[in-house]
Amino acid sequence: MEKTAGSTRSKPDTTFMWLALALSIIGLIFLVDAGFAQALRGTGSPIPGALTFQVLSVVFGVGAFFWIRRVPVEKIKRAAPWIMLGAFLLLLIVEIPGVGIERNNARRWIKLPLGGTIQPAEFAKVGIILYLAAALAGKRKIEEVIAARAAQKSSKRKPMWVLYLERWWPMIVVLTVLILVEHEKDLGTAGVIIVSAAAIFITAVHSKRSLVIGVCVSVVGLSGMILKQQYRQDRIGNHLHRWEASKINDETYQTIHSELGIASGGIVGTGVGSGRAKHMINEATSDFVMATVGEEFGLVGSLFVLGLLGGLVYKLNQAAQRFEAGFERYVLLGVAWWLTIQGCTNLMMANAFLPPIGIPFPLVSAGGSS
Repeated sequence: MEKTAGSTRSKPDTTFMWLALALSIIGLIFLVDAGFAQALRGTGSPIPGALTFQVLSVVFGVGAFFWIRRVPVEKIKRAAPWIMLGAFLLLLIVEIPGVGIERNNARRWIKLPLGGTIQPAEFAKVGIILYLAAALAGKRKIEEVIAARAAQKSSKRKPMWVLYLERWWPMIVVLTVLILVEHEKDLGTAGVIIVSAAAIFITAVHSKRSLVIGVCVSVVGLSGMILKQQYRQDRIGNHLHRWEASKINDETYQTIHSELGIASGGIVGTGVGSGRAKHMINEATSDFVMATVGEEFGLVGSLFVLGLLGGLVYKLNQAAQRFEAGFERYVLLGVAWWLTIQGCTNLMMANAFLPPIGIPFPLVSAGGSS
């Protein structure tokens, strides 16, 4: 917030809005560009069916922005546990047969009565950040908590196990959410949640012991998720050998054509609408939208889109530095890390540096929830 001349009234920094809106508009453009080929094959119309829902989602997002910006921060902080509870319930509801929609052996979506779908895991990302920011704001060192307990009268003392449960409860909430997201076979979203949560824990937690334990639990947990499902191990193995003749028309088909598309784009691209990758890739408007960006607009176009996201992340970090340790700082840093890891991961999926794990590019990939 900036002060206006001759007034004590604060002037809001609208850079966040313009950067997010620019990315959203680019997303709509590339939804049409990358999706018209599939639309023609499916319905005969060049307009992708997902466009209407995407436009409505952007309009809803802009409206929500203007509403939420007027809500006092303290109210958002008090509502954080309830927001997390709502996201948690959605993760449970999606598991109900007939309610949750299953695609590619994964049940991650809930069909809306008026059309379109929502993905509960996307709301869990927001819920985790808000909940952890509220839960860890003003958190004291465990040594200070124990010392304060010792100074209390015996009748008012909390048992030690209660103190430690309160201390570790935020981590328990995160692990519970991760288990539910992993059960949806959505390891990519689970990874984003781990990174966002880790950023807040590292910023807020003073105890080195707690941080070491948290890091170890995260590494072991993520490794366990990979080892739990054979297809995840196969996906990594297939990616390393993606150019083998037995795989290029099957397991690694989308990755190969995405990689070829970006490579053929060169510095300035092949031109608007002239890309071939979108004709070959099933997820051309979502997971592999950057393949069309890179092919048709080249390295310049990819850097431009990445630069807009980088600008948004920079502004989030810049704003976070204006706050002392507390709710606002943790929320801003958590969102900054969320957007960073998600954007970079999606781009590295598109250029085949990483295997495909179902991570959308923030605000650009098709998908109302994201």
